[in-house]
Amino acid sequence: IILLPIIGGGAVAISFLATFIGKIFATFMFPINNVILSYISVKATNNKKRLYLIVNVYGVILSVLIILVSYPTTLFIVEYFYHHNSSEVRPFIILGNIGVFLGVIATMIQSLNTKYISITKQTSYVTIHTIIYIILSLILTGLYGLIGFFIITLIANVIKVFLLTYIGVKDCDTYTSNEVQ
Repeated sequence: IILLPIIGGGAVAISFLATFIGKIFATFMFPINNVILSYISVKATNNKKRLYLIVNVYGVILSVLIILVSYPTTLFIVEYFYHHNSSEVRPFIILGNIGVFLGVIATMIQSLNTKYISITKQTSYVTIHTIIYIILSLILTGLYGLIGFFIITLIANVIKVFLLTYIGVKDCDTYTSNEVQ
């Protein structure tokens, strides 16, 4: 929606080709998210901060492994199945996929936050984050093209991961799922 009117269909195609393998692999991380939800719903723990550390570390490790696999896989598929010159896509594969996987890690942290943090606080944060992301992506995409879009996506997801983790770690001691807010 953002790329097409600003920099055209060619950029949308390159964006798709650069990130589609990473997005396919990312869908396999969502069952892990469900396991996290199941685990935290039945596990009583006094060390909630450790749960946040585990989610972040496992998310990063899985992301790095998948990106290492998705880079050559993307190049192969672009060259041999799409018959497209991979040199156009190559500069965006790593950057685009890191942004994708940081978004997945943020979703995993949000799942953890649902047990420990007020849903109102999370909704407010996500709404503000989304509005700022859309505005900045329109500006940076207009100024710098596709690289601007990928950079703002990466920055936005880094901020989202850190803020959701911070909110969760900071507030997990003051809010329990049994409290009514």
